[in-house]
Amino acid sequence: MVQIGRGDGSSATNGNWSAGGGASSVSGAVSDINNTTLASLQGSPGFSEFTVGINDLTDPSTTNNHTIYISGSISTVGSKDFVLSLFEGSTRKASGTVSVTATSATEYSTTLSSFTISDYANLKLGVESDYDFLNTISPRVHELWIEIPDAGGGGDDGGADPYTTKLGNAEFTFRGSTRIRG
Repeated sequence: MVQIGRGDGSSATNGNWSAGGGASSVSGAVSDINNTTLASLQGSPGFSEFTVGINDLTDPSTTNNHTIYISGSISTVGSKDFVLSLFEGSTRKASGTVSVTATSATEYSTTLSSFTISDYANLKLGVESDYDFLNTISPRVHELWIEIPDAGGGGDDGGADPYTTKLGNAEFTFRGSTRIRG
C-alpha cells in the first residue's frame, strides 16, 4: 500500500502561475483529481515556482520510493522541463525533472532519492518551469500528488514481507500455518 499526498489548500505560493478552468487558486487547481482545472504560466519570461501544502502523511519506514506525479501539458507542440520538488516546510529536500511534451493532460513522474524528512505532516510539493516567450510555450499543471510507502511496514520498501508485519509499534511474526479470525 502507499500513502498519497494531494494539495490541501494550505501553505500555497503562486509564483507567476495562475489558476484556470474555474479554480480560484493554484492550490485548488492542482488538487483537482478530475483534471478539469489547471495552473498555467504565461506571459512572464523566466523561471517561476509554485508550492502547495499537502495533506498530512504518516512517517513511512523508508525514504525509498517517494514519487511525485504530475498531470501536465504544454500549450503548443514542443517540450518543456518541469522541476518537481518535495519541501519540508520551506526547505527543499529533493527534486527531479520531467520533460513534458503533451498538449493535453498526461501523467509524468519522478522518483526522489537521497533525502531525510523529520516531519511528514509539514510537506509541500513544488513545480518550477518557465514560459518560453519566443515559442509561446506555456507550461500547465492539471494535477499534482506524491506517493510514499505506507507507514506500516516491515521490509525495506515500506511494505510487509510474507512473514512479518508491523501494526503501530508492535511487530508480529507468523510462522507455519496461522489462522487469524475476527
